[in-house]
Amino acid sequence: MAGFKQLGTGADLPQMVQHHGVSELILAHDSPLPADLFQGVMACYEKGIAITPMPLLYEQITGRVPIEHVGQI
Repeated sequence: MAGFKQLGTGADLPQMVQHHGVSELILAHDSPLPADLFQGVMACYEKGIAITPMPLLYEQITGRVPIEHVGQI
């Protein structure tokens, strides 16, 4: 991702989440996840980490549905 430091790969995600005490992952991705990232997200989910898609979070915060994401949740 341009402009952001990459901390690891999708395979590293479960260890990073545990190390940093993360309780929820916010997914802001508008295309299918790469296989390693999908597997990392699923491993986190299986460990009880909440997974929230960004459009849902936006709706919860603002009370509005982002039109460009209608049908993607």
